Amino acid sequence: MNKLFVVCVFAMTAAAPAGAQQAGGMSAMEYYVGTWACTGGPTANAPVKATTTYVMNGDVLSQSVSVPMQPGMKSPLSISLAYVYDGKSRYLQTYLDSRGSWNVSYAPPWTGNTEKWTDLSSNNGKLGRGEAVRTDHDHYTFTGYATPTGSTPNFKITCGRQSS
Repeated sequence: MNKLFVVCVFAMTAAAPAGAQQAGGMSAMEYYVGTWACTGGPTANAPVKATTTYVMNGDVLSQSVSVPMQPGMKSPLSISLAYVYDGKSRYLQTYLDSRGSWNVSYAPPWTGNTEKWTDLSSNNGKLGRGEAVRTDHDHYTFTGYATPTGSTPNFKITCGRQSS
């Protein structure tokens, strides 16, 4: 399992419930605060289960992901992410995992329920993209693509809120 799982989990990060007006700045990320149960990962692999927790610390959203040992995995996976808003024109996200993978992503402000992220990953050194879609207050999906214009997903996760 690779970094994409985390990107999807997070990044799974910040779209408003369908039809809702999106708040600006880091208040747009309040949606994620709490604990979520997620299922998915790279589309070429069997889905795995993970728990992700988001905590707002001032103007920084911290995310931790725990993927326990499951069939097909060589070891458990821990992921740490941080999100900020630059105050001008974009959200920024950093990712580090227990296997030494990293990722840096950015997204322009959005309205509605879809976030559009562009990322650079240590997995391939190329730009990719992801879309986080909030289907309602308690569910979101994150879909990742290997290139900025790709149409075939290489990563997908779905998450449901366990607690706020």
